[in-house]
Amino acid sequence: MLDGAGNLIAQQDSQPWDGRYPTTLWQVGELVAETKTIPLPAVTSSDRLAIGAYVLGGGRC
Repeated sequence: MLDGAGNLIAQQDSQPWDGRYPTTLWQVGELVAETKTIPLPAVTSSDRLAIGAYVLGGGRC
């Protein structure tokens, strides 16, 4: 979660399904749904949600 100035105010990193369904098993075009809870400070209307993916260990997606 980013505030209106683009500063990170909350973050949650995890592997898909807590590591039980790695991306190496996904099929092309497959939709993988997951629910995550991110504890947030007081949110304002200028805050925004940013979602991304990356390769564990510093690689690029």
